[in-house]
Amino acid sequence: MKADLQSVINEIKERILHVYGYDKDLNFIGKRHGIKPIEPKTHLSPKEFLKFASEDIKEPTTEHGVVNCLSNCKRAIDSQLDALIDRLGYLSICRQKRWPFPKKIEFIKNFGILAPRILEKINKLRNKLEHEYKIPSKSDAEDALDISLLFVSYAEMAPLPGLNWGIGGGGGIHVRYNTEDMSFNFFREAKERDESGKRKMVDLNIKVQYGQNEFDDLYQFFTETVPKLKRREKDI
Repeated sequence: MKADLQSVINEIKERILHVYGYDKDLNFIGKRHGIKPIEPKTHLSPKEFLKFASEDIKEPTTEHGVVNCLSNCKRAIDSQLDALIDRLGYLSICRQKRWPFPKKIEFIKNFGILAPRILEKINKLRNKLEHEYKIPSKSDAEDALDISLLFVSYAEMAPLPGLNWGIGGGGGIHVRYNTEDMSFNFFREAKERDESGKRKMVDLNIKVQYGQNEFDDLYQFFTETVPKLKRREKDI
């Protein structure tokens, strides 16, 4: 039997607030218990493009080297931006709507991720190369490589909100985010365990999908409210 959507959403919220020591009105009432969000996997590799760019700048033919270096730096930045957007659960919409470079930068900035304005300079240099066939200077290519290296290194360590959560014990409830169709799916722990000793999961047949009011509410809770709880706990 399909569970009630709003009651399940309320339960996952209250349980997460509880482990951080807050009541439903966001009043701090106690110490946080141990809990870690389930980290989604990413398959994008911007470092590969940086490796190519580092090799390109060493090319004896200056024009060949700087052109390839700048192009690979831009690819590294783009792939790193997509990786961040993917971890934030919006890559599907990003690709469907063909977000331009400034839109991607604006999106990650909303989550407190540093994206220096100088990244726009690399984007403009690359656009001049692609559309006006203007050859960048070696100095510009070297600057692009340094900036790309710093951005990718920083982005890999940037703290991002978790969209997948599991609250165990007493028929614990779990929520998992599907990046392909942008939906939250809910499960509950069963009494039975599998061969490895882990509790089996019962699908509650609840899907909260992008476009629903409940999606915006739950997404905001995970990306805005929960990170604030972490900072509040750290300050105490």
